[in-house]
Amino acid sequence: MPVVDEPVTDHPPMRALLVFLALLALLVPANAPGAMPALPSHVGRGGDWPMRGRDEAHTAHNPNERWVSPASVPRLVEVWRFRADEAVTGSPVVVADTVYFGTWKGTFYAVDLRTGQLRWRRALGALERPAHGMKQLGVIGTAAVAGGRVYVGTALAEVWSLDVRTGAVLWKAKVGNPDISEIVASPPLVFGGLVYVGIVGIVEEPEVKGRAIALDASTGQVRWVFQTVKYTTGGGAGIFGSFTPDARRGVVYLTTGNPKHVNPPAPGPDRHAESILALDARSGRLAWAFGPTRPHDAMDFDFLTTPNLFTIARREGGRTVAVDVVGAGQKDGMYYAVEAATGRLLWKTSTELPDHTSIIVGSAGVAYGRIFFGTQDVPKDAKGWSENFPGRMFALDAATGRVAWVRRSASMLRGAPAIAGGVVFAGDHLGFLRAFDARDGRELWQAKVGGFLWKEGVTVARGLLLAGVGPPANAVVAFTVR
Repeated sequence: MPVVDEPVTDHPPMRALLVFLALLALLVPANAPGAMPALPSHVGRGGDWPMRGRDEAHTAHNPNERWVSPASVPRLVEVWRFRADEAVTGSPVVVADTVYFGTWKGTFYAVDLRTGQLRWRRALGALERPAHGMKQLGVIGTAAVAGGRVYVGTALAEVWSLDVRTGAVLWKAKVGNPDISEIVASPPLVFGGLVYVGIVGIVEEPEVKGRAIALDASTGQVRWVFQTVKYTTGGGAGIFGSFTPDARRGVVYLTTGNPKHVNPPAPGPDRHAESILALDARSGRLAWAFGPTRPHDAMDFDFLTTPNLFTIARREGGRTVAVDVVGAGQKDGMYYAVEAATGRLLWKTSTELPDHTSIIVGSAGVAYGRIFFGTQDVPKDAKGWSENFPGRMFALDAATGRVAWVRRSASMLRGAPAIAGGVVFAGDHLGFLRAFDARDGRELWQAKVGGFLWKEGVTVARGLLLAGVGPPANAVVAFTVR
């Protein structure tokens, strides 16, 4: 009669089998797509994508990806897919040979750039509250990598600093109260030794007052807090997008959401709601405010986007001068461009249609003298939200706001684009990753990735096109040209 508590490895046949299986596991990693052909030589080369929008100006443009062109993108093929434990809505961050991203379950991953194989993961936790079609809220936005650290915000109103090589926790800071629905959805910005994040409510609860917070990048200590809400009858004015630094002026730019009043609003505008703000980067003091664009708004026309910073040539006083511009799209379907020095409106462009309400949800990209972004177009007779709303991709002239081209999409384009080699990449809500010619908007390529693409958008870096994908795929998918 066998001894029931005897270790199975004491049996020679079973021990041999386990040794064989262990060796096989080393050869075929758990998240492997199977035998992979050799990748092209351009994979691993090119430029990093270390933060939301790739650079501090949030252009979403990577000029170092020489393999991308309108002629090459029709040859894009999927080369690996990493299946995560929940939706990935931040854009994958790429630094050197590693890709970083988090999920709505609160797991943060680092995977190999060339193979998609897991290097490390860290459980950061999630708020166990259904919202936005998800069971829980964990890592919603894009991470940031700087100085050998990766910075991540979570819906538990926490900011984490992790070692990029091992995932070891260097510090964790609590910056809000998730019990009253305060979360960090904004992608962290690392600038001048500080980490900037924003507080926003899950569904714009009146108890939540939007705040901009700066923490010491080395220790996580809070250096300053700016409360966006300047009215006394409620909350709102949350910060969903990231911050955009301006080293020349020593400020950071941000956008805010709609007001949320408990009682009928007091007379006058809801200061700093639905606005573009400039704050002193070191102290948090207000430098200027543009807005509110829609005082006392009760229609949820937030700014959800991250500001773009770019320079245009403009005729002033009979001569041509260079003017720095801050621009952002809003859910009222308008893209606003204001002077970086003062917040003075330079131009605004509406994307409205006669029979549809146009909404700008995803941040824009800037390249080749143009501004690129997508829309969600809601039929004016719609009875509620639908995943089948159409959308459009826009290109605006950065100097004037004039529409350079617009292309219709069968599905709404709610995420930020990525731009390289004269091509604009964007994902739609029905799960198609698409490529447009930056010159005229002609569609060059599309691929179905198995889940919706939303919020922070896609990444072009180190020879790969990468997308974070929602349900049912819940993955990061990598493409390249063969």
